[in-house]
Amino acid sequence: MHRTVRKPSCSADSMQPRTGDYLRTADRNRDVARELAFAPFKTPPSDWAAVIAFYAALHFMHAYLFERENGREPTSHKDRRNCMETVAGLMPAEDNYNDLYDLSVKVRYRSLYRINGATVQEALDNMGEVERVVRKGLGA
Repeated sequence: MHRTVRKPSCSADSMQPRTGDYLRTADRNRDVARELAFAPFKTPPSDWAAVIAFYAALHFMHAYLFERENGREPTSHKDRRNCMETVAGLMPAEDNYNDLYDLSVKVRYRSLYRINGATVQEALDNMGEVERVVRKGLGA
């Protein structure tokens, strides 16, 4: 008889408290990014929605690392990008995370850099993919 061995799932009740903190922050940032992206302003602040989407992805990634990598908490963007490249459970979302990071840097540091609705939608999609990979890896 062949038995499948499954990784233990990580429900919200069984996660470490710090993991839950990261997920709650990520969820809040995700929701704000979605609301801001297409808010009914004369000129929607879509650029900042993309920045918030990046930080949601960052917190999703931190939740995964804290829970699955023995409390690992990278402190620089270079270290975080390295984690996305080297941690097997995060690698499927590496390009999504890096695209969000790159876009957030452009928005924050390039004077007058603006994005259109298609670009902000792509940022939200990338954020969603990071979330999907992390939640799948956490069993949540």
